[in-house]
Amino acid sequence: MLSQALTLLQPDDEIRMRAWVVGVLLLWLPAIPCSGGSFVGILHNSSVQYNRFHRPPPGNASVPIDVFIHFESLRDITSEVTLDFYFLQFWNDSRLLPERDKPLKITGRTLPDDLWYPDSYFLLVRDQHNSGEEQYIVVKDQQIEFNRKVRLKTPCTPNVMLFPFDVVNCDMVISSFGYTLQEVTYGWMDIVIDENNNNVDHIGFFIRGFRLTAANLTYDGMNYSSLSSVIYLERKYSAYLMQVYFPAALIVILSWTIFWINLQATPARASLGVTTVLTMLT
Repeated sequence: MLSQALTLLQPDDEIRMRAWVVGVLLLWLPAIPCSGGSFVGILHNSSVQYNRFHRPPPGNASVPIDVFIHFESLRDITSEVTLDFYFLQFWNDSRLLPERDKPLKITGRTLPDDLWYPDSYFLLVRDQHNSGEEQYIVVKDQQIEFNRKVRLKTPCTPNVMLFPFDVVNCDMVISSFGYTLQEVTYGWMDIVIDENNNNVDHIGFFIRGFRLTAANLTYDGMNYSSLSSVIYLERKYSAYLMQVYFPAALIVILSWTIFWINLQATPARASLGVTTVLTMLT
């Protein structure tokens, strides 16, 4: 019928009519329901309204976020350490369908943007990089698992008084950027480390373990849930003994030979003493 109506119009009227039809279609197309192809449209319970800007219910209760970290590598350990790890977060969202035949998994750079995510961040770090390729999200029975590979530098505290027999403590703190303690609560699941990529010959340290704690931080009168982990790294001192301490001790012992040189042989005693000092300095 639209084509028949257009044939009865004058050329100018036909052009205006076609422009009007195209305009109506452009305004109408964005309003076409497309939830069937979206992530939340597939999973969410139709009886509950889903808004990705609102944290999961119920009510005003805090949302528990369980954290699991798998360290892939530790390197460049000085006053700070470069960490490569997989950062896993688990939480429940009752707005999703409670049962499915199998978990729904999406991996890669493009993750669903119509789903609520916790705004977790790492305190007191620099050079943080979140890998867009190595990440995935899994949904099963209203539980969401979000895994992302992270690389960052976090500060370490060496004990210079005991060097090289010291233990270096490297701290990492996780918290929510915008959600307070009444809205989001963090809890530790576990921390593991890939020993194949972190042998003592590679990093120069023995990994003695971790200390995991949960605490509350206060900013501007607001309380925030946080998690902290301390990595204990015992320095491998055998290389320092063989390359620094033993040669230095041998040079000092050799310098004692000046006590057996004749007191009248001043040039010989001075030459040996100066040679010992220069050897120690270089």
